[in-house]
Amino acid sequence: MQGERPIHLGHCGRPHGIKGGLTLRLFNEDTSSLRPGLSVSLRPPSSSPSSPTPPRHFEIRDIRFGSRVICYFKGVENRDQAAKLVSSSLYMSRGDLAPLQKGEIYVADMAGLGVLDSSGQRVGEVVSTYENGAQTVLEVDWEGQRLDIPFAPPFVLGHDVASGVIRLTRPKFLE
Repeated sequence: MQGERPIHLGHCGRPHGIKGGLTLRLFNEDTSSLRPGLSVSLRPPSSSPSSPTPPRHFEIRDIRFGSRVICYFKGVENRDQAAKLVSSSLYMSRGDLAPLQKGEIYVADMAGLGVLDSSGQRVGEVVSTYENGAQTVLEVDWEGQRLDIPFAPPFVLGHDVASGVIRLTRPKFLE
């Protein structure tokens, strides 16, 4: 993962069983990119934002998808070792992700996109994103106001990551 911005997939949840398994809380439960043999990075939570704890690299030994995602990493052989990884953020290399289909975008690529309104006028920038349980939400600086806009029709009119822009419907209360 040297030289590229890794993709944040989710977090490690609680240990599962006695053989080192961990539940994963993924932003996208449908990810097909996680598979045995894949190298990932786990970044433990840091007590100091100015000096984050460096990530640790692991290889996925086994992964099971069902009502919960259970993952086993090489070198994590028991519940005590797994417990030390709880709340760590899970990252993978962009090159290991499945290719995007036409019209798709990685959530990680939305922060920093310029915002255009329906007329094509630049009105702001996507500051960050978050999940609210139902959908991805864009936190947008729209002409100096912070707005939360669902990443869903009819709010999103289109996007072009190569051009660095996303087209959004102007919220009615701004008209």
